[in-house]
Amino acid sequence: MRTVEIIARLTGRGYVAEAQPVCCNLALPDTNCPGIAPNVTCPSGYVMREWACCYTSSHRVWGCIECTKGDSCWNGTFACSDYYPTQYTC
Repeated sequence: MRTVEIIARLTGRGYVAEAQPVCCNLALPDTNCPGIAPNVTCPSGYVMREWACCYTSSHRVWGCIECTKGDSCWNGTFACSDYYPTQYTC
């Protein structure tokens, strides 16, 4: 079992081993979406926008999520944000 998974299970939330990857540039980094990323649920009326980024200090590709009423992940009214490590490196 990877350290990230162990810490995530111990804390019950998130992947605190590397903290929030700054490459996601999340609108609400301290307001996590319901569920455990990438299986989160957006509140009613919000749409999930998802993308990936390369966190160069760890060479890991991270998945980034925003629940928004906007037409992209870069604008709109945001409800929550989340992130998760993928199996890919960069």
